[in-house]
Amino acid sequence: MKFGGQSLVLTSMKRGIERHVGKFYTRKIAAKNIKVERRQSSNDGEAIQRFFEQQQQVLLAQTKIIALDGGAVTVPEEELYRMVETFCRHGKGAQCWQSLFKECIEPLTTKCLENIEAISQAGLKSITAAFLDEYDMWRSRILKLQLIYFYLDRSFLLQSGNGGSDILRRCQDLVRDRIYAVISQRVETDFASIFANLVRGASDSALLLQQCENVVRELCGESSEQYQRIIKTVAVQSRLYFKLQAEKWQIMSPVQYLQLVVDTQVTEHRRIQELIKDSSRVEMIMSALPEEMIVPHVQFIRRGVTESFEDELMFPYIRQLSLLSFEGSEQQLRIGDIFRQWIETVLGPTFTNIDIVVQSYHKSSRVTEALADADLINKAPDWVAGFRNSMRGKRNLSEQLAKFSDSLLRKGAKGGDSLKNTADVKTLTFLLSCIPEKDVFEVYYKRYLSKRLLVGRALGLESESELLTILRDEFGPELTESMETMLKDVRTNSPATMAQYRDSEIYTKYGNFDLNVNMLSQNAWPQFPASTSPIRLPSQMYSQLDNFSKFLSQDPKNTKKKVTWQHALSSCTIRAHLNEDTKEFDVSLHQALVMMQFVDEKKRPHMTFADLLAATGISERELTMSLHSLMTPKVKILIKEEGDETRYKFNWNFSSKLRRVKVPSVARGADDIMLPHKAIQDTLERDRNMEIQAVIIRIMKARRTVGHAELVMEVLDKTKSRGILEVADVKKNISKLITDDFISRQGRDVYDYVA
Repeated sequence: MKFGGQSLVLTSMKRGIERHVGKFYTRKIAAKNIKVERRQSSNDGEAIQRFFEQQQQVLLAQTKIIALDGGAVTVPEEELYRMVETFCRHGKGAQCWQSLFKECIEPLTTKCLENIEAISQAGLKSITAAFLDEYDMWRSRILKLQLIYFYLDRSFLLQSGNGGSDILRRCQDLVRDRIYAVISQRVETDFASIFANLVRGASDSALLLQQCENVVRELCGESSEQYQRIIKTVAVQSRLYFKLQAEKWQIMSPVQYLQLVVDTQVTEHRRIQELIKDSSRVEMIMSALPEEMIVPHVQFIRRGVTESFEDELMFPYIRQLSLLSFEGSEQQLRIGDIFRQWIETVLGPTFTNIDIVVQSYHKSSRVTEALADADLINKAPDWVAGFRNSMRGKRNLSEQLAKFSDSLLRKGAKGGDSLKNTADVKTLTFLLSCIPEKDVFEVYYKRYLSKRLLVGRALGLESESELLTILRDEFGPELTESMETMLKDVRTNSPATMAQYRDSEIYTKYGNFDLNVNMLSQNAWPQFPASTSPIRLPSQMYSQLDNFSKFLSQDPKNTKKKVTWQHALSSCTIRAHLNEDTKEFDVSLHQALVMMQFVDEKKRPHMTFADLLAATGISERELTMSLHSLMTPKVKILIKEEGDETRYKFNWNFSSKLRRVKVPSVARGADDIMLPHKAIQDTLERDRNMEIQAVIIRIMKARRTVGHAELVMEVLDKTKSRGILEVADVKKNISKLITDDFISRQGRDVYDYVA
């Protein structure tokens, strides 16, 4: 090709095909290396200049078709790409960019702004929709231009000395300054209106809002003031929506209200998350929900919590509460306080007997598990605190809980399971942990334990031992020490002593009478009431008792010990040869004495109440109970004959499928081994005072001088395992020790130990 007197030799070299960024692929062909063979002509520069001018005209004409008309180029895009590369290789990148910007990009941007204004003013579309449509068209055209000017991007525009931005970024800056800056206020206002309608369900423009948020973030950047105003618009409208909905829902029940709040939290979180991708901004916007829907209505929601405990809505309501996830929810709702108050104010007043307490325990147990699983309460402190406050001062519950454990040990575990795995034992240990007066429980438990061990009501020594082990592990050895001694007396000490007695020379069996003795440690066992009248035992029984007493007196360990026989605790097994069969009857000693009066039927076939009273020496009350127990429908050993005088005779025709018949325990007078309630309370008070005084003496002996407040707090701390004391109890015993000269007062609030 010749221009003027100069020839240009154009040689081409194909390079490998590579992918380009954009909507389609194009072949990257290196620009032709222009080698100028100098001739003798002097117009070389003018020819080259005309060549580039012609190329630029072609290039601009084609790019205008894309940018301004949105049409397709008539020259292959590869040729246009080679033209741009030729410009850049010859140092004309700046000229190429300036012409592109001035002739194509600026007119396109101006045209877009005019279209937006025209569409908006005509009311065909909202300002936001018009802006997004025009921007989408503008962006698609710029991307096509960027593909053609790809070499300009890489070799010139992206160089740090030229700004470091590609064509798209430079063009977006132009849109931001020339278009969005003009219409931003109207777009933001329209955005707020569309979003408000969206959350209220008045429109379905979520996609439009997402596109708007993406475009503003793309044009202005996340840190820009324009984008922050969009985020603020979402936050303000969301807060307003939360507030209005909360006020609207106040007419509903707390349960329905909370369900709507939870549904709103889930729905709005998803909606805002789809609109705004930044999770931190989403959480910032959603923080308005508890501030508008929870905090101002905490009392309303808390009332619903209390109400829900009373009906079938309890568990759904708790599930709704667990779904409320916002910072400070536990501090705001204070579900643990509500739960404790519910136990104290609703359940507590009903705690009149152990059956109601157990029912309340099972009910609150279900609530507790649900609340704890939802992380709404701290299970152990909140639950125990509520029951403890409700049971404080109700000593009768300590007694009833001991009775509950008595029925538990009579019933035992089913299927051979361990007692530890039974629900009743879990109930027992929990309620015992809530009872402040554990010493009261201990007193009554020991009495019921003595009944089970001595009158034959125990389920088994293994079960007794297992329960004591559970109580010791839960509440310490101070609670169970004396009980374990009682069990050891029956389980180990008594059988060993009886084995030695039967191997001794003193042992003699008198007729059909045999003796088995339980050796009880007086310090461990409860105090039993003295017999109201001296009963008359058969001579063979007296002989057996005398022999055993002699055996004990010969043991050096027992020389200083006094033996006291507790006949009310005795039981007997009587073998009776009836008319049709031989039966064995397990009865109490009083019942046995009554039955033995009828051994010689020929001498005394009938006996009156007065005859039995004189023959046995049993008190009237005890004799009446024994007679009734021997004439029950199931065990009719005696027959009552009415006439001028009521008489009793032995039922020699008694029949039963069992070879060994046990008289029902309820009718055997075993309750008589318990002291009267008043006597138990007096004993308990005395023991408690002695324990307090012993603790005070130990503290004073170790410290010598102690302040009043410090002494009181230390005594309360050291005795808390036995039950919660009142400060007045400690003060009373301090005064008692001062009066007895164990300690002295120094000044007003300081005590000295008196050696």
